[in-house]
Amino acid sequence: MKQKLVNQIVLLIFLLLPCTTMLAQNTPGQGGVKGIVVDANNHAGAAFVAVRVKQADGTVVKVGVSGPDGKFLIKGINRTGNYAVTFSAMNYQAKSVDFQFKDSSVAEVVMDTVYLEPQHVQLKEVGIVADKPIVKQKSGMISYDMQADPDSKSSNVLMMVRKIPYLSLDANENITLKGNSDFKVLINGKSSGMFEHDLKNILKTMPASSIARIDVYTIPPARFDAEGAGGIINIVTIPKVKDEYKGTISISDKGPVGGPGAGGSFTLKKDKFGFSTFMGGNFFNNPITDNVTERTTLVETPTILTQSSKEKGNGRTGYVGVDLSCEIDSVKLVTGKFNINGNHQENNKYFESRQTTGGAPSQEYNLANSVNNSSNGMDAGIDYQISGRKNEGSRLTFSYKYSSASGYPENSGDISDTLNFNMADYMQNNDQQTREHTAQVDYVYPKNNLTIEAGVKGIFRDNKSEYKYYAYDESSKGFELQADLSDLFNYNQTVLAAYNSYIYNVKSWNFQGGFRVEKTNIDANFLGGTKKVKQDYVSFFPNVSINKGFKNNHSLNVGFTQRMKRPGMNRLNPFVDRQDPGFVFTGNPGLKPVIVNSVSVGYNIPGKINFTGGADYTWLRKVDLPITTYDSLTNITTSTFANTGNIKGLSAFVYAAYNVTGHFSTSVNGDVIYFWIDGLENGTIIKNELLTYAVNLTLSYSFKHRWRARADGNLLSKNPTGFQGTSNGLLATSFGLSKDLLHGKLTIDAGINNPFNKYRHSRTYTTGTNFYQTSNNRVYYRLVMLTVNYNFGKMTGNIKKSKTTIRNNDLSNGKGM
Repeated sequence: MKQKLVNQIVLLIFLLLPCTTMLAQNTPGQGGVKGIVVDANNHAGAAFVAVRVKQADGTVVKVGVSGPDGKFLIKGINRTGNYAVTFSAMNYQAKSVDFQFKDSSVAEVVMDTVYLEPQHVQLKEVGIVADKPIVKQKSGMISYDMQADPDSKSSNVLMMVRKIPYLSLDANENITLKGNSDFKVLINGKSSGMFEHDLKNILKTMPASSIARIDVYTIPPARFDAEGAGGIINIVTIPKVKDEYKGTISISDKGPVGGPGAGGSFTLKKDKFGFSTFMGGNFFNNPITDNVTERTTLVETPTILTQSSKEKGNGRTGYVGVDLSCEIDSVKLVTGKFNINGNHQENNKYFESRQTTGGAPSQEYNLANSVNNSSNGMDAGIDYQISGRKNEGSRLTFSYKYSSASGYPENSGDISDTLNFNMADYMQNNDQQTREHTAQVDYVYPKNNLTIEAGVKGIFRDNKSEYKYYAYDESSKGFELQADLSDLFNYNQTVLAAYNSYIYNVKSWNFQGGFRVEKTNIDANFLGGTKKVKQDYVSFFPNVSINKGFKNNHSLNVGFTQRMKRPGMNRLNPFVDRQDPGFVFTGNPGLKPVIVNSVSVGYNIPGKINFTGGADYTWLRKVDLPITTYDSLTNITTSTFANTGNIKGLSAFVYAAYNVTGHFSTSVNGDVIYFWIDGLENGTIIKNELLTYAVNLTLSYSFKHRWRARADGNLLSKNPTGFQGTSNGLLATSFGLSKDLLHGKLTIDAGINNPFNKYRHSRTYTTGTNFYQTSNNRVYYRLVMLTVNYNFGKMTGNIKKSKTTIRNNDLSNGKGM
């Protein structure tokens, strides 16, 4: 296996090595532009200024950076047409200078000295790439500008996540923030239920070219709900328009896993009215895959269970989101939003279960399982913002939001060829309903260098889950409801919150601090109302962040935050999923919230080599970790959650980007995390210590005639699944070639993932006090993709929108750690 990985790495290097030798140079019919850019005050050369050559329509054709002495030289420019050269750097006002090749025989245009005026503002942000900085940093957050990354033209949002600092994808393409799968996702600063249920598939259909930027909050301010252990991801889709329109349409197809998909966005601004929509959908096909699960019990009479299965499935998902705005007058603004989403999945699985005791068969059965799962959701909200007349920065905002979601998973099992296995054929379903009302008031008051924020909020949730189990009855020749395996679960939750925060800027310092208080009341009942769960608690969450700017635009950021993991419906629901009779899953309605503490530090170095790095120490106690137990009486392995563990993690994160030439660029994004995890299973403490890492390397080369090639490599180590187990790592590669047409408005991209391997073996290992088990799932790894992306319209202004709004980011769902 090691030799195979080495061969793949060596082959990847040789495939990419020729790109590094293709330096920018003039070809017949092309010329260059050179000059010097200086500080307008002291006339010293301005180092590492971003220099971009643009066509008359604003399309960027060449990019460069001034040297330490301020001199620049950009080659490979067609000698026909009019151009503009833009210059920008942090702490300087941007400048644009027009030029053209007046004589086709002139090889280079020498520009007059370019003087940049210093920008006299408080240092609040540090840009890592100028002109359109790809990465910016503020206290407690970073921002990744999608429009500044050329790869966004031919990628979906999920593909771009690997390049964003602090974010990575695990082996199943699930997002992690600082190595944590517990975080919250917002769209245009607002929460949406569609991300709670189908985040991965929605981001796959969302073209990256329709995204303005992605903000990653590692130390979220007090105005955000306290939930989300890792932090908050905010996806901003609304582009800048002024009495004009802008849109994006993307169509893609992939196989053998996947299928056709489409996504897009459209924004219109006319006078005081604004309209923006984003939408997408895809069909998904998963060909037949194989799985082998083995469980060995360590009891008085040991057993070995082996399950071999084949599985295939298909599905579809879709979503539509709309944002509206109306400027009533110069100080009053009304904004609204409406989102709907739907998902349907079908899955068929056939497996053979064989158990031996002392080497002899002790239990056998075959099972044909069919699963259908349909879900949908919607949310609608309105914000009314009043800005101050005398103090334009002050604003008072009233917000309301309603959301609902429903799901109806159902599955059936046909059992045959049994030995010492008396379970009847079955059907089970679960009717899930969620309703939520939220009201919020926010106030912002700036005064000189100080900004004060305060607000109150109320969330009122009503959740219901009615699950039923039917068993086949030979006497009636039909399926009969099993009352002892069916129930109605009602879960009502009220969260009342208030926050206060302060932001203070002085010279090159930025200070942010605040606190949030939340009162939570829970009233739940199940088992026919005979069992109830009641919780009533008050929590206090402080946070502080300090940003210091240094010479050469270097920046240091340190902070502390305390947040909460409040269990969501998927973890609380006591419904027992019996798709596999030998391995069942159920929620735990008695789960309690978990307090998350985190200390972090980050440093930014802008320039030709753009770098941002950070370190983080996070600790949690009485965590709601997944726990797996084996019952020797029933011969069943049960997975659920329990507040039984502790987690500590020490992390380091690195992002770096380097424009080797005007054509060739590279970036790397990675993290290293050391976990200390322990938990209690069957009265025994189990400890798990593990060093994990994730590295993504991206190389891209721009050829003439608007051709662009890219290569990606992604290396993941094994990762903990909890205190009882781990999942294996991977090495993934991806190659793509794209072509821009119609002056850059149309992009066609073809790519292939993992050309060296048709399949990948996804393995998980779980250990308990009286058993250990492994699961080996063989999945398709090689993937061929084709994407067509078209941008239309113009961008010159802004759609005005409420600065504060409802963000319900206070629940954590899912079956993972």
